[in-house]
Amino acid sequence: MKVVIVGGAGFLGTNLALSLTKKEYKVLTIDLQTNERLKQADIPFTACDLQDTETLEKSIDKDDVVVHFAGSAIPNASSQSAYEDAATHILPSIGLLDVCVKKQAARVIYASSGGQVYGVPQYTPIDENHPTDPQTAYGIHKLAVEEYMQLYQRMYGLRTIILRFSNPYGPGQRPYRGQGIVATFLASAREGRPVEIWGDGNSVRDYIYIDDLTEAVEAAIRYDGRTSVFNIGSGIGTTVHEIAEAIEQATGTTLAKTCIPSKPADVGINILNCSRAEQELSWKASISLADGIAMMIRSHQA
Repeated sequence: MKVVIVGGAGFLGTNLALSLTKKEYKVLTIDLQTNERLKQADIPFTACDLQDTETLEKSIDKDDVVVHFAGSAIPNASSQSAYEDAATHILPSIGLLDVCVKKQAARVIYASSGGQVYGVPQYTPIDENHPTDPQTAYGIHKLAVEEYMQLYQRMYGLRTIILRFSNPYGPGQRPYRGQGIVATFLASAREGRPVEIWGDGNSVRDYIYIDDLTEAVEAAIRYDGRTSVFNIGSGIGTTVHEIAEAIEQATGTTLAKTCIPSKPADVGINILNCSRAEQELSWKASISLADGIAMMIRSHQA
């Protein structure tokens, strides 16, 4: 079985490629450019923009599993231009689905956002039956691609699986990018930089360590059931203040904190109910936040 990771040089894609390669999957990564971690592991790479359907057709073969990680991972960046966001993420994703139908791919697995597609929760933890009401352009484009995934499954029989991830963190995540609070706070602790606390610091999010996330994707690759949408998270809510405290405790450093106003579309709480993934995929997150932070610190020291 060959797994084609579109967006394979990003944080999620790189870690998935490394994990699958260790388990002897045949892996091809596709992105605009590769990175040192993929080079060192000698993982095959094809330089390709998501809109380059000709190269995608040459890269995807019959019965391949395609994992769609391409696109911006930063919600704020998506909100700057709704038109550009749609042109950059929605239309090329449809093009990728067309290629997968044409080449008879076995399935397409899409990285959606459990933190964005639901909007303001009516209840927590949020299960997959919760209404979707995204509050950002990023959430809207994620949901739109989800709908096209479901449409292509109905119309063309293309097997599609949607994974609604919570907030991933782990080694290799770049700090100071408007997302990835754990990586940013850890880097700030190392470098003695102040951290920004949005709002009162009591907003609650669900954080998932990257190894748990890659295990969930592998479970979706092997899954032979018919369910199509899964929440993938820890199921545990953590405030911004609690993240800061955990990092201070792990590093022995006191973070200098600067409070700034919260973002207009920021929701107060997001915790995912992942019981469907546990039941259908036989998957459950197992790495605690404290252990995940400790592993990130060790990776920086290596």
